[in-house]
Amino acid sequence: MANEVEKRYYCYTDAGGTFTDTLLIDEQGNMTSGKAPTTSGSLDEGHINSIEAAVSGLGITVEELLSRAEVIAFGTTAIINTIVQRSGAKVGAIITKGL
Repeated sequence: MANEVEKRYYCYTDAGGTFTDTLLIDEQGNMTSGKAPTTSGSLDEGHINSIEAAVSGLGITVEELLSRAEVIAFGTTAIINTIVQRSGAKVGAIITKGL
């Protein structure tokens, strides 16, 4: 079994309407999760807070996690919720001939 220094991680983070969730998976398949409030004005802040919550139980820093990460994936269901609920701003496009 790999020691903590050799472990590699997969980091998946999803920003929802209320919470941002992170799932960390190590090379042995062990999973650790973290949750933080979604920061709608600045989604990156919620992502980082969620990652910090996930690594708190691993005994490593966020910097160590990021340096050992094979994959770091960010997503958001907020845009899907906006479309489904039709709660976004009304938008339109004006196109001229030749564009």
